[in-house]
Amino acid sequence: MGQNTDPNKKAAGRAIGGALMMIVLGVLAALLPHVMGAGASVSLGWIIVASGFAYFFYAFAASSDGELLWRMVIGFFYLFGGFYLLGSRDFDPKGLTFVAAAIVFVESLLELIIFFRLRMRPGAGWILFDGIATLFLACLIWRSWPSDSTQTIGILIGVKFMVSGFTRLMYSVALSRKRSQLPGQV
Repeated sequence: MGQNTDPNKKAAGRAIGGALMMIVLGVLAALLPHVMGAGASVSLGWIIVASGFAYFFYAFAASSDGELLWRMVIGFFYLFGGFYLLGSRDFDPKGLTFVAAAIVFVESLLELIIFFRLRMRPGAGWILFDGIATLFLACLIWRSWPSDSTQTIGILIGVKFMVSGFTRLMYSVALSRKRSQLPGQV
């Protein structure tokens, strides 16, 4: 009887949980750059794989099939990139920088596509902000290529995940507020 069965509240909870998971992964990547330096492709690979699962978790809070699809595409892309890095443990720093820049760049394009599909929704500006910020971070990572600073890559990837987690959190909160204001909602 006291259990909440409102699907909107459950979806909002899943979205907020996925966003918080991404923020935590970002903090880990940014605060542990020495770990990134020691086994950069392994460390970054596992963080990217975990982020891919966070995207899947976030995807199941989608309010439409199109939104679910785009979130799943980003999640699969992150899983592919993360497992690629894990399978290539002897990456040199230049190769790692290139792969990290490519992953972040493609995500920025997908985020911008998602924004244009959802631009009329409350909080969609956060998705645009995430796409632009992610594109900017991809350029920063790419610009450091062919640098061998895995610490810089770890920090930039960490910042990228924190920004994505924060923007998803803000989008989810805005959408949840809008849903709670609809007639018939508690």
